[in-house]
Amino acid sequence: MGFLREPVPLVLLVFCSVLLLQFLALVLQLLHYAALTRALTVCSPSRRTLAPGMVWLNLLPFFHLFWRFWTINQVGESLRREYLAHGLETKVTFGRVIGGVAATFTLLVRLVLAGGFGMTYLLGSWRGDRIAQMALVLAFLMGVVEMILNCVHWGQVKEYTRQLKDCPREATETETRKSDQTEREFDENYRPIPRRQR
Repeated sequence: MGFLREPVPLVLLVFCSVLLLQFLALVLQLLHYAALTRALTVCSPSRRTLAPGMVWLNLLPFFHLFWRFWTINQVGESLRREYLAHGLETKVTFGRVIGGVAATFTLLVRLVLAGGFGMTYLLGSWRGDRIAQMALVLAFLMGVVEMILNCVHWGQVKEYTRQLKDCPREATETETRKSDQTEREFDENYRPIPRRQR
């Protein structure tokens, strides 16, 4: 039990916190990507600018840092097109702004961590360790902001998807023509019989 009496180094505590935060962020990212996939499946295939399965490419290491920007933009554009087809309000950003800021924070967290540990390697122990500690604390704080922004984006996309699901199904051009023809035939065949005037 002697090791419990010694103070835990700050860098170890922050490092464990960053790992825990990254695990939590991974779980949230999986749920977030599932919501983006659902949003794309709600959109008509002709209005999608990205296949739903392509969202999961964000799980690839390093590639996701740049693919994420593309994914968020294309999901927003697909939602905008679908809203336009349904005659809904299209002046919103469809999560592109908040999603872009979240993706930027994801990139910055990785750069800060890589830079901090790279400086430790280059500068040696004392100055490098101080820089690594500052990088870990900064990455932790930025990671918290990143998770909050991802949750906000996730909520926005879920709300847009819900509105599209609640919207009545859009009639295709063939269905519209068939419906118009049926109404005309009904009007011709079943005209009201005029009342006799007294």
